[in-house]
Amino acid sequence: MEKQIKIARASNPKGLSASLRQRLKESRRNLKLSQDDLGKATGVTQAQISDIETGKTDARFSTLLEIARALDLEPVFVPRKIAVTLETYISHGKETLSQPLYSSEAFSDDNE
Repeated sequence: MEKQIKIARASNPKGLSASLRQRLKESRRNLKLSQDDLGKATGVTQAQISDIETGKTDARFSTLLEIARALDLEPVFVPRKIAVTLETYISHGKETLSQPLYSSEAFSDDNE
């Protein structure tokens, strides 16, 4: 039996999500870096950093990877089914979870 794969479309197909842009901006500010400082560390202009943070431009993945790593972040792809749980864990700490992050209840059997 051949399994069909559903491709989930991003809610904002053009550009980065607002939450991702905000996370980059907050991380930069927490490290007390200006947009110019971050640009110099990554080979990107200050104007490009500004456009990425405000959603005016759609950066290449390699550019985002450089920016993330300069901010001591590591991009990770997670199944959408656990994305909300993971976001809650990151934002509020593990005490807000009703089950362990690694719980098998977070996954359905349809990925076998």
